[in-house]
Amino acid sequence: MKKFLMLTVTAIFLFGLTSSADALLLMVGDNDGYGYGHAVVADGANLPTSSDPVNNWVFDNRSAAELAATDGSQFTDYEPYAPRNFTFNFTPFSASTVATFEFDVSGIQTASWGVSSLKLDGVDFSSYVSTLEQGTFGSDVISFSVSSALLADGQLAVNFVGGNNDHIAFDYFSLNIEAVPEPSTLLLLGSGLVGLGYVRRRFKR
Repeated sequence: MKKFLMLTVTAIFLFGLTSSADALLLMVGDNDGYGYGHAVVADGANLPTSSDPVNNWVFDNRSAAELAATDGSQFTDYEPYAPRNFTFNFTPFSASTVATFEFDVSGIQTASWGVSSLKLDGVDFSSYVSTLEQGTFGSDVISFSVSSALLADGQLAVNFVGGNNDHIAFDYFSLNIEAVPEPSTLLLLGSGLVGLGYVRRRFKR
């Protein structure tokens, strides 16, 4: 009887854990230090001076796969003056969700070249980039929460426009979506923990 009770409580506990662990991480580009490698450019570190013979702040480190990409990866690991437009596509969660949008950006110089604009599904998030002063080679990892309402259709359109003639680079973009446990799942998880504690005490006697 004790073994049966232990197995039952353990099953409930594990079900509670797996039911609350739904998550999805979407990446555009790869976190590889702007194509230089992390040994050269760690997250938030300065980029090296390019050997470009005309404009030494412009570089293009895209791999063959990134050059051929159509998912937005073609906009990473190089520093043009060009808008970035792409869309994350995914299967919507049936449960409520929380999400974090993150990107690694370099070269924004607001005072010199004007204000940059960032929109997700048409919603303005420019406040995260509009005051950055990174200099020519500086970089920053920016992350912020995204409303679940923007994710309900299984898409998130990204639109970034830099200041006038400002050459800006991105290492990667990511969208991390996690399901919010329902109250019933939390109750089940709590019941499992209480049950495990009870059985443990019984075995000690």
